[in-house]
Amino acid sequence: MNRARLIVDATSEEATALLGRSISGLAAAGDVASVWLHTSASAELVGLVQGTGAAALIADDPTRAEATGADGVHLTTDMEASELGLARLAEARQTLGAERIVGAFCGVDRHAAMSLAEAGADYIALDAALDAEIVSWWARVFEVPVVAVGLMQAQACRPLAEAGVEFFAIPPDAAQVAAVETVLAAAPFAEVSA
Repeated sequence: MNRARLIVDATSEEATALLGRSISGLAAAGDVASVWLHTSASAELVGLVQGTGAAALIADDPTRAEATGADGVHLTTDMEASELGLARLAEARQTLGAERIVGAFCGVDRHAAMSLAEAGADYIALDAALDAEIVSWWARVFEVPVVAVGLMQAQACRPLAEAGVEFFAIPPDAAQVAAVETVLAAAPFAEVSA
């Protein structure tokens, strides 16, 4: 990867409901790699997301992800509780198989993030609003991609992109997608090698 990419975080039911009308505009505004969707997302909406070239991931429900034809699941609930998080990851992997994406949000819990990455999570999402250092630390140390979550100002993405953060999760707002896209396109991306 030669630059950071965007993930549209539409995990709330309201955001998912409104996404069908705005997905093409969001995709046109920036390099959207993936869209996180609420469990209420229909197979039709999943198809619309996939039609833009982005991966569609359903929040917290691997069975629903499979039923809608989504590309995977974004796990958020109880992922910071080590044993429960590991069990949820294993369940998702068993339901979806090795070919679909299983990612995990770990807040700012380093231990949970390392445990879930070691157990096979395809990416780790960390709360950059609470602790930007943990996100840049992860990008420098680990091969499993990191998603920076919670940054509300586009310029806050630049130092993390320069540190090698691969993905930034942002709200489903075309103006914010475009603003972050502009910052990321200008930021030198650190190719981190292990």
